[in-house]
This record gives sequence, structure tokens and C-alpha cells, in this order.
Amino acid sequence: MEIGSGPGVLAVWLTQLGCQVTCLEPAEKPAAKAVERGLHVLPVTIQAYQPDTLYDSVIAISSLIHVPKRELPAQVEKIANVLKPSGLFFVTFIEGDQEGLEDPTETGKFRHFSKWSEKELERLLSPFFGLLESHRIYRKKMGCTFLLRVYQLIS
Repeated sequence: MEIGSGPGVLAVWLTQLGCQVTCLEPAEKPAAKAVERGLHVLPVTIQAYQPDTLYDSVIAISSLIHVPKRELPAQVEKIANVLKPSGLFFVTFIEGDQEGLEDPTETGKFRHFSKWSEKELERLLSPFFGLLESHRIYRKKMGCTFLLRVYQLIS
């Protein structure tokens, strides 16, 4: 499952590798583009998603950064519950401690961003996941550091 798949670029590549991908994409135009590419798209947010299957992995690259902090614990538990035993969770967060509306690309499009410290992420994710990989990626255009992480479900 890919949360916030956008137009499905990553999902297409994974499908070409033989994976079956369910895309969650609430934005109408990117979801339509993903459907045009032949992908299975559910036009919902992770908050509205009602899971009915288990997945080998969940990918959330630059998507959970838009979930308000008060809502993320329930979504992390939902993600843990849709993973098969020892399933993998690939995710990025923006490093920091603030949240609110921002326009980091200065295009006039304000969106909600939640930023997390490593200690906060440890408290949030460690009841469900063990950390396998962690990388820092600085995005000059946005002026922030992304934390790219790979977790494994604790069975």
C-alpha cells in the first residue's frame, strides 16, 4: 500500500517489478492520473481509509507529513494493523517540532505540515515497529531535513 501515491510514479515502478500496489490518493487530479496508469487507487486519506486486507509493506513518502500530530498515533496503529507479520514500513518525516500551515515552495499553496523530532518518532513508532534504516535528506528548495526511515513490524 502506498499512502499519498500522487500520480503513481513509484507504484508503477513497483507494479513493473511484480508487486501488487494499492494506492491511497485523496487529491482528484493525481488520483485520476494514477488510474490512467492502470493502478488500483482508493481516493481517500489514511484517516478515512477502512482497511480490509493485509500488506507486505506500507510506503508513506512525503504524505504523513500532512497529518496533524494529534491524529498520527491512530494512523500509525492503523498502519501496524494492516501489515503482515514482519511487514515493512517505509516513511519520511520532516525533522523539527512545529506544525501548521506552510507554503515551503512559495507557490501560494498552503498545506498542513507536521514536523517531528527523532525522540518523538521513537515514542510514536517503537510500540509497533523496530527501526531498520534511518537517513537524513536535506531539501534545499524547502529548507528542511527529511528523515527517511525503514521500520519492521514487531511481531
